Amino acid sequence: MYGWIIGGLAGLDLGIKSVIEKQDADTFPRELIAARGMIQLHKNHNHGFPFGFLREKPELVKAIPLMVISAMAGALGAFMTEKGRTLEKLGLSIALGGAVSNLYDRLVRGYVVDYFSIEWKRLKKVVFNLGDMFVFLGSAVFIISQAVGSLKRGWLKRHFILKVLRLGYPLGFRGIDLALTLSASSAVFAHLFSALPVSLFLAPVFSPFLSVCSALSLGDGGDVFSSSYLRWYLQGHIAP
Repeated sequence: MYGWIIGGLAGLDLGIKSVIEKQDADTFPRELIAARGMIQLHKNHNHGFPFGFLREKPELVKAIPLMVISAMAGALGAFMTEKGRTLEKLGLSIALGGAVSNLYDRLVRGYVVDYFSIEWKRLKKVVFNLGDMFVFLGSAVFIISQAVGSLKRGWLKRHFILKVLRLGYPLGFRGIDLALTLSASSAVFAHLFSALPVSLFLAPVFSPFLSVCSALSLGDGGDVFSSSYLRWYLQGHIAP
């Protein structure tokens, strides 16, 4: 099924590109009538990456997408050996369909055919093709599914954290109490963003803030708040 998705989306994009290529360049740009002015048709030849990046290095422009597509295909192959993971497989398939179409352009034509723009604010200046949209959509589906899966599978083990909290709080030592709250609340934040690429720089910035807010203790009220919050989160949001 996923092979058909890849082939179908790549074929659709390549078919439209072929139609555009056969038309006289003087007839572009023009409105796509059915879109009521929201889409403008173009006939653009992009010899590099988006916005012309690396257009002066055609070998890199061919080699980099080839490596990326190989990695994506390998990832899809790995997911195919597992049951479920439908969204991950679907996302990779959609992205591969668009990527294969653009790679074909680069290898055969020497440039990518871009043929439409969305007439809305700054998007007016960017000319896309359906392959670009498939790559974006597939990547979004994959990232979202990975984030949801991470929240379900989580690397935090609920029972372990709860046991640590149960052991630590009755001791009544402020240092242990604060350390447990800091570490656990930081871990909760890191877990929330574990599937997102931005976690590498967001976690160090926001984890201390979250930790301090939950760990500040003015008497027993702060202890009760921090422990209750973490127990509620771990029991309700992280699978055992």
